[in-house]
Amino acid sequence: MKKVLISLGLAISLNASDSCEYNVNKIIEESFLSHPTMKMSEESIKEAESSLNGAFWNYFPTPSIELSRSKKGLQSVYKLTQPVWAGGRIDANYNKAKYNKEEAYVTFEENKYNLVDNILEVLYSYEASKDQIEELTKGKKELNGFLKMVERRIKAGVSSDNDRELVISRISKINSDINSAKNSFKTAKMQLELLMGKKLTCDINIGVKKLAHKDNIELNIESTLKTNPSLKKYDSKIKSAREEVKIAKASFFPTVSIVGEQRDGSIYSNDSSKNNSIYLSLTASTGAGLSAYSNYESAKIEMNRMKFEKLSKEKEVEKDFLQNYNSFISIEKELKILEYTVSTTENVLESNKRLFLIGKKQWLNLVDSSKELMQLRIEYTNLLAQYRVLSYKVALKTGELVK
Repeated sequence: MKKVLISLGLAISLNASDSCEYNVNKIIEESFLSHPTMKMSEESIKEAESSLNGAFWNYFPTPSIELSRSKKGLQSVYKLTQPVWAGGRIDANYNKAKYNKEEAYVTFEENKYNLVDNILEVLYSYEASKDQIEELTKGKKELNGFLKMVERRIKAGVSSDNDRELVISRISKINSDINSAKNSFKTAKMQLELLMGKKLTCDINIGVKKLAHKDNIELNIESTLKTNPSLKKYDSKIKSAREEVKIAKASFFPTVSIVGEQRDGSIYSNDSSKNNSIYLSLTASTGAGLSAYSNYESAKIEMNRMKFEKLSKEKEVEKDFLQNYNSFISIEKELKILEYTVSTTENVLESNKRLFLIGKKQWLNLVDSSKELMQLRIEYTNLLAQYRVLSYKVALKTGELVK
């Protein structure tokens, strides 16, 4: 008995380990690890970090060497130039690089957001086509049962060949629909495999995402506007544009530097003496004509354009959220109604079967009620797939899905 229990326990353990199932979070994790846009974003972050390091070194002295030669002599000049005031240009360049780095991180989040949105679209196609195949197969099984019934009735002389042809025609139509659904399912599966970067060998259980504030639309809108990565990206762009204005304004002012210089030799004579000096240097260049002022005005206009563009994007983000949220709430109500309709139609079909057998319903009534039930079930599973995916879409918009 003990050996039997051990064997049974081992079998259960093996079956549990063989079972394989993906949920939405697992698919998202796999995609984040392998999708090219994630790798690209990581490289962009590295590039932004390098640019920030480069901007930091502008605070330090700049060495330079100048070699000159003429017929009379050779001259070498070694300089070490330390800016002490540049009208805010150095700080602005550093801050701009800092905000560019911030933007690179937000772009990474934006790419994650867009990837998840794409995954959810494909998951809907995957789930809807899978459920459609299942319901069509059930409908076909029902009709095959009718076909056997009508063939027996034809042999008994109580049904005509037309009744059989009607069922065969309906079965043929279902076979065509099954093939179409299988193609849609295969396409969706291949798209998921591309997004995940691996073969999909497990079942997928989507389920319904539990929302933290399902019935509080105002709080959901607030969370959406607060967490949306595209809006955060505009914040970084506006900060960067503000520093660009400071850079353009700095061109109105000279750069004051302390220069340490060693000059060896001369190009005018054979003199090989060394001269060391430390002096204050003032350099300025405002460009041709009023180009510096034009650049300054252009930078201000660009910053203001970014601000208005962000406001426009906020409206777009809010509208997109409301579409998903309203569809989610609406479908939830429709599912309850449709569930009752399916149940009622099932009862009608069973009633038609009984009435047909006692001669009170026509064969066409029976076949049509079976078709109607199958179509209602397909509609229900399609709505259910939408509802499940929309629960994740709403969670994505409000920042609950991707942290």
